[in-house]
Amino acid sequence: MKFIAFLVLSFVVVLLVNGATSYIGAMIALALLGALMHPGSFAAFFGGGFGMALAWTSLALFLKFSTGSDLPEKMGELFGVNSAMAILLITAVIGFVLGAFSGLSGHLFWKMFRKKPKNIYRGNL
Repeated sequence: MKFIAFLVLSFVVVLLVNGATSYIGAMIALALLGALMHPGSFAAFFGGGFGMALAWTSLALFLKFSTGSDLPEKMGELFGVNSAMAILLITAVIGFVLGAFSGLSGHLFWKMFRKKPKNIYRGNL
């Protein structure tokens, strides 16, 4: 359940933050979200990754179809890909990597400062 909640919240946070700041602001916001929600490592990594990838892909598709621009095709030619869908896929992969490591960094930051129980029997030490 935390995975779905983190995925949806990371999608919304990236959409809101990317309108005001650059991708670094979105990465910091995802790290803060990961630290505040403290999902598991799996949920933080994949939830943040898929959330940012979906947000960036939906923004790119919205801009492409709402303006009718041929900029993605021109960018594809510039990069030697010759396809707007390949540029969209590259955008999604970069968004996944940035979001995944941002969410995981936030979770690991929270894990670093949480209180660990003391006086737990750990065997013959």
